[in-house]
Amino acid sequence: MANFINLPSELVIVRHGQSEANAMIEMRKRGDSSAMQAMRDAKRHDSMMRLTDLGRSQARSVGKWLRENAPPFDAFYCSQYVRTKETAAEMNLPNAHWHADLMIRERDQGVQDGSGDVKLGLDAEEQFRMEKSPMYWQPIAGESMADVVVRVRHFLQTLSTSAGGLRVIVVCHYRTIHAFRILLEDIPQEDYTSLLKESMPNCCLWWYSRRDLDGSQVHWQIASMRRIALKEDGSAEIL
Repeated sequence: MANFINLPSELVIVRHGQSEANAMIEMRKRGDSSAMQAMRDAKRHDSMMRLTDLGRSQARSVGKWLRENAPPFDAFYCSQYVRTKETAAEMNLPNAHWHADLMIRERDQGVQDGSGDVKLGLDAEEQFRMEKSPMYWQPIAGESMADVVVRVRHFLQTLSTSAGGLRVIVVCHYRTIHAFRILLEDIPQEDYTSLLKESMPNCCLWWYSRRDLDGSQVHWQIASMRRIALKEDGSAEIL
C-alpha cells in the first residue's frame, strides 16, 4: 500500500449509480446515437447527467448494505456532479452531511464531452495518440488520467489534515476511483494500461482501512483493501 500517513482509519469509495451518460454509452455501442444527440442539442455538460431509475435503485441498495455492514461514518464527500449528489442522497446514510468537492470530479473530456466515453468517436490521429498511452493521453481541451491523479492526491492530502483517523465515505466516478487506486495501492506505471481497462460496476465500492483485515492492529498507513460489488439480489461479492 502507498505511504500516505494519517489518512482516515476507514475510507470507503463508492462509484455513483447508473447515470444517463452510462445508459447513453450502452446505446452508442448498439449503434443508437439519439441520446448523445439529445444531450448535445440541450447543451448539457457531463456534470449535469442524472441517475437513471436503475441508478437510484443501485444507490439505495449500496446504502442499505453500508448501514448493515459498515460502522457509522464521521465525514461524507461527493463530487459536484449531479449524479454523485443524487447517489449520496439515495444512500440514506445516518447523520450524513455531505461536502461536495471539485477535486474528485470525473475526468474532463474536453471536446469529447457529450460522447459519454472519452474514447468513443476519436479520429485516427487521436486514436493513435490514445493507444500509445491511455494514462498520459490528453483529449483535446480535456484532462489526462495523470491530471486526475494529481488532483486526487491533493484531495487525499486534505483528508490527512482534516479527517485523519476518522471514518470517511466518498462518492465519485469511474476514472476518479482509478486515480484513488493508483495512489492508495501504489500501482506502478507498467500496470496503468491494464488498470484502466478494468470494468467497474455502478455503485461498486472500495474499502480501504488502516486496520488489518482481521481488525487486530491499526497502522499509520493503509493496511488492507476490499472491493465490494452488490448483486441484483442485494448480496455482496467481496474481493
